[in-house]
Amino acid sequence: MLLGLMSFSCLLTCRRISSNNFTGKIPDFFPSWKQLQKLEFQASGFEGPIPPSISSLSNMYELRISDLNGGVSKLPNLRNMSNLFRLMLRSCNISGQIPPYLFQMPNIQNIDLSFNRLTGNITNVTRFEKMQSMYLTNNSLTGPIPDWIKSIKVSSQVDLSYNNFSEDSEPPTCRETVNLFKSSSGGKNLQLSECLGNYPCLKDRYSLYINCGGEKVTIGGIDYEADNDTGGAAKYFPMISNWELSSTGHFWDMSNKTSVDSVYLAQNISVLRMNDSELYTTARLSPLSLTYYIRCLGKGNYTVKLHFAEIVIRGNSSFYSLGRRIFDVYIQGNLRLKDFNIKRTAKGVDKEYVHEFKAVAVRDKTLEIRFRWAGKGTTDVPKRGTYGPLISAISVKSEFKPPNDRQKKILIVVGAVVLFLLLVFMILGALWWKGLWDRISREEGNALVEQQKGNLMELVDPKLGTEFNKEEAMTIIKVALLCTNSSPALRPTMSQVVSMLEGRTAVHEITSTDPGFFGDQIGFKSFSNFDQSPIRSSDTHSLVRSSDSHSLVRSSDSHSLTAISVGRQFNKDNLNHSEESSVETSGQAMEMTRSPVLLLSLMIITVMSMEALKVEAQAAGELSRDEGNNHTSWKTPKSADRPLLNNTLLCNCSFPGNVCHVEMIVLNANNLTGKLPQSLTNLTKLTELRISSNNFTGKIPDFFPSWKQLQKLEIQASGFEGPIPPSISNLSNMYELRISDLNGGVSELPYLRNMNSLFRLMVRSCNISGQIPHYLFQMPQVQIIDLSFNRFRGNIPNVATLDRMEKMYLTNNSISGPIPDWIKSLSSRSQADLSYNNFSEDSVPPTCRETLQLSECLGNHPCSKDRYSLYINCGGGKVTVKGIDYEADNDQGGEAKYVPINNNWEVSSTGHFWDTDITSNDYVAHNVSVLRMNDSELYTTARLSPLSLTYYIRCLGNGNYTVKLHFAEIVIRDNSSFYSLGRRIFDVYIQGNRRLKDFDIENTAKGVDKEYIHEFKAVTVRDKTLEIRFHWAGKGTTAAPKRGTYGPLISAISVKSKFNPPNDRQKTIFIVVGAVVLFLVLVFMILGALWWKGLLWDRISREEELRGLDLKTGIFTLRQIKAATNNFDAANKLGEGGFGIVYKVTYNFKSFLFSNTLLTLS
Repeated sequence: MLLGLMSFSCLLTCRRISSNNFTGKIPDFFPSWKQLQKLEFQASGFEGPIPPSISSLSNMYELRISDLNGGVSKLPNLRNMSNLFRLMLRSCNISGQIPPYLFQMPNIQNIDLSFNRLTGNITNVTRFEKMQSMYLTNNSLTGPIPDWIKSIKVSSQVDLSYNNFSEDSEPPTCRETVNLFKSSSGGKNLQLSECLGNYPCLKDRYSLYINCGGEKVTIGGIDYEADNDTGGAAKYFPMISNWELSSTGHFWDMSNKTSVDSVYLAQNISVLRMNDSELYTTARLSPLSLTYYIRCLGKGNYTVKLHFAEIVIRGNSSFYSLGRRIFDVYIQGNLRLKDFNIKRTAKGVDKEYVHEFKAVAVRDKTLEIRFRWAGKGTTDVPKRGTYGPLISAISVKSEFKPPNDRQKKILIVVGAVVLFLLLVFMILGALWWKGLWDRISREEGNALVEQQKGNLMELVDPKLGTEFNKEEAMTIIKVALLCTNSSPALRPTMSQVVSMLEGRTAVHEITSTDPGFFGDQIGFKSFSNFDQSPIRSSDTHSLVRSSDSHSLVRSSDSHSLTAISVGRQFNKDNLNHSEESSVETSGQAMEMTRSPVLLLSLMIITVMSMEALKVEAQAAGELSRDEGNNHTSWKTPKSADRPLLNNTLLCNCSFPGNVCHVEMIVLNANNLTGKLPQSLTNLTKLTELRISSNNFTGKIPDFFPSWKQLQKLEIQASGFEGPIPPSISNLSNMYELRISDLNGGVSELPYLRNMNSLFRLMVRSCNISGQIPHYLFQMPQVQIIDLSFNRFRGNIPNVATLDRMEKMYLTNNSISGPIPDWIKSLSSRSQADLSYNNFSEDSVPPTCRETLQLSECLGNHPCSKDRYSLYINCGGGKVTVKGIDYEADNDQGGEAKYVPINNNWEVSSTGHFWDTDITSNDYVAHNVSVLRMNDSELYTTARLSPLSLTYYIRCLGNGNYTVKLHFAEIVIRDNSSFYSLGRRIFDVYIQGNRRLKDFDIENTAKGVDKEYIHEFKAVTVRDKTLEIRFHWAGKGTTAAPKRGTYGPLISAISVKSKFNPPNDRQKTIFIVVGAVVLFLVLVFMILGALWWKGLLWDRISREEELRGLDLKTGIFTLRQIKAATNNFDAANKLGEGGFGIVYKVTYNFKSFLFSNTLLTLS
């Protein structure tokens, strides 16, 4: 379409084509547009760089280019644009220094070079009065801030935020029109600049609520702080001591008479009928970047809620409804919302939308929320300057309980415990006071005191007199003190006790570890048994020190020191060594191994490995020629253990005239950048090209018409963008085609019908849409098809059965309709993965085959009850670690396999390890060296997958969970050999959201055979299911230390609820009730015992009550009458008369008559 502009190039003075979806580079039409005065290419989809011919536009007065894709480039020469007064080159991947002439152009008033990669210093030029605004935010500018910027007039706007200027060059006070937010380096990239550090944190806070652009309001009992500053084009304003606001950007094309209030603050223009409408009557705006920087937050995870409502653009049928506001949202520097459209997301204007971000980590007490306009959407509807981010309110709240609440609970618990202990001591004191038992014996304390004084004979009972053997008595006393030592490590064994009592072994000196009696003088007597034997020449004796070089290693008793002697022996003849290590700790011996032989052996192996590497390096730099087949090649020497990763160049020199042609190029995993050179089209005899795992840029070059002999092509995760060139259909000799992980837009599958020899096809994760062509399943030689992770839709053709088909992966598409019968009837040796699609349920087979992967098969196990935790030892058997049982996951796995472990969770494995013979070991990894990490049982095995591995956990109670993923690299090595060159990189998804990107276990754990546990908090479970998925996106190496070493690896998974499960709560209640009841029973038993002993009140027997009754006449007490009648027993009832019921009692063989009427009267 742009080619048509050439026809009227002589008349063109203004060109504005912003906010479109063009493709390719900016066309080089500028030499034909010499009359052009205004050019605007903002967010138009073009790629950079800007053509150098733009320097010929000498009549240009306004130039706006932004948001270019593509590689890094230099700033074009604009010196000839003497009339230029507005310049915007924003987010164009421009690097290098800012040329000095730019600030000296005679008419320049507005400069915007923000969001680039500019480096170096800003030139200190003479001050110029015409400058109105200058935006250099988000670059890498260094050095001092020039004086001419510091002294610029107040009416001018300057934004230098997010750069690396020296701190000492910043002004001592902050100006409203000079934004220096995070403008300095000094190693404080995460801190406020000197200008912003005037507000120290008095105390941590754990929540914050802001009514953006409005006054203070109270909603649902929560106070939203005011944020009513008018804002500005380059302004930083600290609202209070806890948060600041940075605003960047100039609304272009707006009248200078427009009020600042109406530009950076939005007011509702219609009646709002949503909930909490007070929050949405105002909003804060910015034409480029808006940052809320919240400080003084306690460290931990927070929930951030952003409140949006479109109150500017209208939703009626007029011109005012055509506006589109599109911007991005960053939290803590990470892009969380891309191309966010309030109106579309909220499904209309004047409607609220609250986006919640959970588990936002705050580590340095700061939280940064940033809104940025990337040039997309409209700019002039319903009026000029209607674009850029808009935010109505912000709420931040901790996901953990603040320390104050926790301290209160601790105080309550401590108080309850103290009260309980006080009550128990009072009861015990009462018992002691009543003399129920003697006072506590102090014999043990006396024994220790007398032992310290050397008077142990004072412990002998004086009743024995002198008729006993004093030596035997001393032996018995010393043995008794040894057996009652407070440290178990210092107590003798039973055999030692018997030996000492029989006199066959001397009694050790008594060493007490209880400083409560005589201090122990820091336990120096624990050295009493230190080995004083002569030191041999072959031995090395030393005291082993702890991690603190100033303290000796302590024994299990914290009050005594441990003396350690270590012996060594070394046999030089055969490099074998034996170690004798003894550790004597107060008479107890321990074994330890520690030898310089291991260090010496490692040094020898390292030297030999380095020499071998030198030999390989020399061989790799030479061309070897095989005279038998006239082939000349350059490659790293191969062996059985060193297959595909090495670079290879193979030439065929059998052509006439001794001419050599390149036939094979292998450049896998070399981190190559840039574009493929055009000279590769000259390799017309090329038969094999493998350039996977690199960082190329741009689209796949259309070199295929020149490579008609090509038989094998491998472009996996190489950084290219799609689509695949249609000319690939010319490669009729192709037998293996692998292309994966292409960036870029959606495209159709190229025409591959001519590839009659094709037997392996991978077009994975290439953004391919449309239907799968019918012919693909009828190609005569095809055996493996991988079209996974694309956007295919429609039905799968119902073709004849393919006997040759071995593997077919169609996972993660949008394929619908019934599952063809020919797939259901594939042979058992064939693997088919149809998971994560939209097939009709009635076509799913009634039973699940291990080799037919269907996501619908997961629903065959109903939940008997909810569970609130799960622990899995991935790839291994059941183990118990720290009292927690990790369930077994020891199925061998497979290429397209669904494994229902039990009723609560399943495993889905997808993918084929290319270029290797498949064995059961390919899907389960086993450690190849001794593991010395904590909980090593969890890391001796791990589950692997070449593409995608999903753990699907069901029957979980709804709520928030903490998920811990346990990793350890037990396959790739970290020595100096070829085995250390491997890089395992993959992504992790939880509940469908990517939580880890380009995750490298070895890099994160800082080595191999080291554990790393990544914790995800507040993972929400809503439908009783939790999905944890590991996906290989084609990055890293594939053949080191052996072929097929790639894809995700997971050692263990732990899932635990963050809330108290219902059953646990009931158990807690029962325990508390039981404890209270037990306590009350104990109290009553003690009180009963006191009463029974007659210590609380007198216990009077029946005989005592009746004693002297025969001598009394007239009046008796009720207690006496009850005792006499045996509590009015019916057996003593004689009858009823005028005086009431008459009872008979017998006392001392005499009978008495009592009436209840008389009792009442008495």
